[in-house]
Amino acid sequence: MRKIILAVCIVLTILSIAVPALANVYVGNLRSYKFHYQGCRGEQMMAEHNRIYFYSRDEALDYGMIPCQICRP
Repeated sequence: MRKIILAVCIVLTILSIAVPALANVYVGNLRSYKFHYQGCRGEQMMAEHNRIYFYSRDEALDYGMIPCQICRP
């Protein structure tokens, strides 16, 4: 029983780390010049008129955005 619980915990840990890596849309803030994973707490508080969407991390960096310190995209 302990082995099953340990295996489930390991799988859940791996999935929780891998899920942000699967995000394919980044949301930048035109006011702060920070970009976030879609769904980040910082992105959710952002006003709609300050949003700009990127489809890659490199695209956001090339635009001059800096990564969010909450979700660390």
